[in-house]
Order: sequence, then C-alpha cells, then structure tokens
Amino acid sequence: MSQYDVVDRGKSAWSMGALAFTSQNLSVGMTFGMLGAFVPVISEAFGSKRLAISIAMALLVATMGVFSPVVGKAISTYGVKRVVLTGSLIFSIGLLALSASPNIVVFVLIFGLWLGASFSAFGANPATTIVTQWFPTHPGRMVGLVMLPAGAMMVPILSTMSIQAFGWRPTLVIFAFVVMAFWPLFMMLRLPKRPKNESPQAKTGSLDASAGDPVIGTRFSDAIKNKDFVVGTLATSILISAGIAVSIHIISFGRDLGYDANTSAFMQSIHAGSSALGAVAFGILADRIGARRALMGLGVMLAAAWLALTMTLSYEALIFALVCAGMCAGGSFPAFTTFLNQNFGHASYSRLFGYAGLIKAPFMLLGAPIFGYIADTTGSYALAFQGYALAFLFASAMLGLAVKNAPARPLASAPTRSG
Repeated sequence: MSQYDVVDRGKSAWSMGALAFTSQNLSVGMTFGMLGAFVPVISEAFGSKRLAISIAMALLVATMGVFSPVVGKAISTYGVKRVVLTGSLIFSIGLLALSASPNIVVFVLIFGLWLGASFSAFGANPATTIVTQWFPTHPGRMVGLVMLPAGAMMVPILSTMSIQAFGWRPTLVIFAFVVMAFWPLFMMLRLPKRPKNESPQAKTGSLDASAGDPVIGTRFSDAIKNKDFVVGTLATSILISAGIAVSIHIISFGRDLGYDANTSAFMQSIHAGSSALGAVAFGILADRIGARRALMGLGVMLAAAWLALTMTLSYEALIFALVCAGMCAGGSFPAFTTFLNQNFGHASYSRLFGYAGLIKAPFMLLGAPIFGYIADTTGSYALAFQGYALAFLFASAMLGLAVKNAPARPLASAPTRSG
C-alpha cells in the first residue's frame, strides 16, 4: 500500500471534496449560469444590443485566462483556504458593484474583469487542487464529480424566478450575500499534510519526470520548455473549445435542420446533461488507462460525433450523436486535470493549471466565434462541424505522437501549505 493511499480515506477527504464541489458550482453558477437569465432584462434596462452583453462573457473568459497563473502561484504560496476566502469575498463585492451598474459599459467591465479575476480564485483551480490532493489515487473520477454542473443547471432557474419577483438589481444583491454565506464553510478548507519523507524533487520542482515525484519547474519559462506540457495543453485546448462552440450554436443548428424552438432547446439540454455523465466517465477512464490515452480516445469519439451531425440522420440518431458529443465536452476537463497530475505530480499542479489556463484562453475565447463565422460564411454548419472534427483528430494525433504516456499511479501530495 502506498503511503498516500490513506489520504483517500476518512471523512475529511469527503468533506473537502464537498467544499470543492460547492466552491466550483458557486463560481460557475454565478457567472456562466446566471448571465443568460440577465440578457433580456439588461438589454431592456440599458437599451443595448444583446451582443454587448455577450462581450461580457468573452471578457470574463479572457480575464480568467490571464489571472489563472496568478491564482496558481497564490495557491502554492499562501494556501488554498486563503485564496478561496479572498476570491469569494472579492467576488461578492463585485456582485454588489454589478447591481449598481449605471450603464451597459460598466456592467460589462465589472462582469468581465472584476468577476473574471475573482472567479479564478475560487473556481476550478482551487477546487481541483483540493480533490486531486485529497484523492491522489483516483483524481480523475473525483474531478469529474466536482465538475458536475449543478450550479449551471440550478442558477438560471433561480435567477429567472428572482428577477421576476424582485428585479435584476436586488437579485444580484441576494446572490452576493449567498456567496458570503458560504464563508464559514470555506474557513474549514485545508489540504492533506505533506509526508515527512517527501522526495527532494517534490519540494524544489524538477523538469525531469523520471526523478522521483514527476514535477516541473515553478516558472512559466520552465513550463513552456516542457514539450509534454505544451503539446498536451494545446491539444486539450482544441478539445475543450468544442463544448463552448456547440453550447452557443446548437439551438441555431437545430432550427437550420427544421426543428422548432422547443425541440432545438431540448437538443441543447441533452448535450449539456450528457456532459455531466462524460465528466465522471472520462475521469474514471483517465484513472484506469491513463489520461493521455483517455484524451486521445475522447478526441476520436468527438470527431466521429461531430461528423455524424453533418449527415442526414433520424431524430433519434441525432440525439445519440449529441449525447456522445456532450460526454466528450464534459470529459475533457477532468481528463486534462488528471493528465497534469499523472505527468507532472501534485507539486506542480496548481501552478501548471494556472499556466494552462493562459494557453487555453484564446481557444475558449475564439472557438465559438470561429465556428459561427464558418457557418455564416458558408451558410451551413456542416463545414464548421467537419473542420472541427479534423481538428479533434489532429489533437488526438498530437497526444499520441508528441506526448509521453504516464501510467495512472499514486502521486505525492503537494508542497502547498495545508491552509
């Protein structure tokens, strides 16, 4: 039995996993989840086009990418609890400021810049750092569970109900105090203590993955010199961008096929719901066969699903293709976090996750607009699906030919403070 297996047991691990799930879903729900409900009322309140509010989401994604390395370094330096508490507090204040927006420009800037920066501090990076260190032998499946989109599913409904009852400004104030209400729980956050006989490589960082605990240097310059990290991140960025592209365009795609609005909306719901299943399934698969192999298979499966969407299908076959595409969209993130852990170790995880966010930001920001541009230019979504399917196959080939495989195995806990 590994000295780290004991971390997988006990109430503390599951308590920390529950807090990570809460933090992740609060951050996602109060940004990606709530904005859709605010689009029509904000447009009416400020007399602005809906495109202006769409820019707020793009700015949020870009800001997350820029601040991701900062958050990763902060977690390693100050501990995950301080980062989450600080991020959630700043986020709450940002929601209060958002409720007082005098015009659309201020609304977009606060949402995109203020919430984007603070979102990074209590969203995916700290949440996945927590679960991968408390569950080092099964990081993929635990990340998949933590990433289940409960917030993204519940908050739009709650937002709509609250806006109808109280108005959009009071709703944002309510949400601010909801986030603040979780502060006492976040005060309990901690990481497992580092074993006394931890290897020197785990303390200092090394580019040599074969030297004891496989970690990477702490600087961004170290990370971008490592081929496995750069190629793996670029390939996964292509796969991750698919979920964003489809989520924005799938209703329009359904209408182009001749389905009514309700049926097209159901198609989007099927895709989104399948992502939850994929998050757990590919997380487990990454644990069992290795994250690199899981991501390669995901890319091939995603390419096949997107190519199927360009064919003349029955409605049942179309739904099946969307289920497969949704599973891949949801599974790409937990498989990638497992890839970072398996190939580089816990000692480098939070920093590498931050650096990866900087690399992924352009793909997340431009993936959907490029997809839409191809569709607008050609007058059909077929070429867009086909082009992206080729990109997914290319990403799988990159992972297969240019990235070394790291077998799934127990990993050492990080040199991060237990706070």
